[in-house]
Amino acid sequence: MDMHHLKTFIAAYEEANFTKAAQRLNATQPGVSVQIAALEANVGTALFDRNARSVTPTVAGRRLYPRALKILHDLNSAAQEIRSLGKSARGRVSIGIPPSLSKAILASVLTQYVEEFPEIDLRVFEADSESVLLAQIESRELDLAVMTQPSDSAAVSYRRIFSDRLVLASGPRAGFESAHPIAMDAAPHFKIVVPSVSCRAIHRALEEPLRTGRIVPARLIELDGLVGALEFVAQSDWVALLPAAAAYNHSKRSGIRFNPIAGEEIAIDYCVVHGRTEPISAATQAFVDLATTQLTRVEARSRAWLSDTLRRGKKPMHLSAVPDATWGSVA
Repeated sequence: MDMHHLKTFIAAYEEANFTKAAQRLNATQPGVSVQIAALEANVGTALFDRNARSVTPTVAGRRLYPRALKILHDLNSAAQEIRSLGKSARGRVSIGIPPSLSKAILASVLTQYVEEFPEIDLRVFEADSESVLLAQIESRELDLAVMTQPSDSAAVSYRRIFSDRLVLASGPRAGFESAHPIAMDAAPHFKIVVPSVSCRAIHRALEEPLRTGRIVPARLIELDGLVGALEFVAQSDWVALLPAAAAYNHSKRSGIRFNPIAGEEIAIDYCVVHGRTEPISAATQAFVDLATTQLTRVEARSRAWLSDTLRRGKKPMHLSAVPDATWGSVA
């Protein structure tokens, strides 16, 4: 069974279209058709039902798919292990990361990584959208991405490495004292900025608080871009809900204040995501390990800050308790 045929089969299975599979493989559509036909001749049965617009896997195709993934994963893992024997890590590593984590940890991670792996050609790709990162993993443009847990995709594997929580960011017009836990269920209600639906983790995390009335927004807008969101809340009476890892690294930004949300934490998880057939190399895993260590340090600092706040007896604030706050306009 030819490995090129299996790679082509996996691409066709995941894309459900020979033309899209060809684009993903930098091949031609007739070439993909020929390779699939050769594989079908080899196994003695049809793997796809064809029509004008798409291809649908047969029972045999569905049976072959997970086995093909494992065969390629094992082959790539063996080749990677053999190449690593007797020489230092070298080559190219491509990592995807969202802006919230980029601001929180990237400088520290890169400083250590480039010293430990001088022969690695490193590419770091930053994207707000989880779907963009996921697409680049599926197309093999990225070796790995650190992101919130994606929708179930047969083409990728993922594991959780860090659990973060949401905090509230506001500017001077909101009138909050930094570090007070904020209760978000009392009138007058908040005007809240959240990341767009492309950041599914935050939307999933907010579903229950919004449904149960723990958070009752007066208005709600979606805004891509961490810097843009912070600039907006700095100049207005709107507030933003952001991951703590991003927020605490903006704590010195002029005019921005960060507060814990009173009550049970609203948590989001970060995962490492990679192609199911592509094992994580030692150099790539080292990046993940450094990122996890830095995230843990950020979490420990923010936990200590919150614990000190609560130890000093600061009670949750409601909007009605905020003096001289203006809630009716956007600057």
